[in-house]
Amino acid sequence: MARPDKAAAVAELTDKFRSSNAAVLTEYRGLTVAQ
Repeated sequence: MARPDKAAAVAELTDKFRSSNAAVLTEYRGLTVAQ
């Protein structure tokens, strides 16, 4: 992803987080499909 694309993506996410009431972040690293 080119730098201008990254800046636009970050700006979009920032706007969404600012206008939301809550955010839930999760991480599934290390889990298999069976788990």
